[in-house]
Amino acid sequence: MIPEEKLDEVPQEAAAGFDMNLLVGYVLAGGVASSVVLLTLGMAWHRLRTGHLVDNYGLGNTNVLQFVLQGTRDVLRGDIRPRMLMSFGIAILLMTPFARVLASTVYFAFEERNLKYTLFTAFVLLTLTYSLLLR
Repeated sequence: MIPEEKLDEVPQEAAAGFDMNLLVGYVLAGGVASSVVLLTLGMAWHRLRTGHLVDNYGLGNTNVLQFVLQGTRDVLRGDIRPRMLMSFGIAILLMTPFARVLASTVYFAFEERNLKYTLFTAFVLLTLTYSLLLR
């Protein structure tokens, strides 16, 4: 608990109990760590099955959304392969910056109530959405 006389000296995030930098750090670290785990498991499984370390396959004319949906369809059909683990690892790695910008946009809009930063991060979010999911 922070004494009232010291409250003016403490940054607002600490006084409110919320630290955006900590959230962003967890989003980035969690995304990268889970991606590394999935990629490593997929590559090890592929190595055990085939004797080769890397599975070469193309992603021509595919966006991240199609990429994830195809992997999800494969899992639901029971078609679980090393490639699926590697695909989800790549998708998580690609979506990690998206999650970070989404969290920042929500933070600036609802916590900070800063229109300028909300508009900047919303523009970046729209650009990422287009490049990752829609094109």
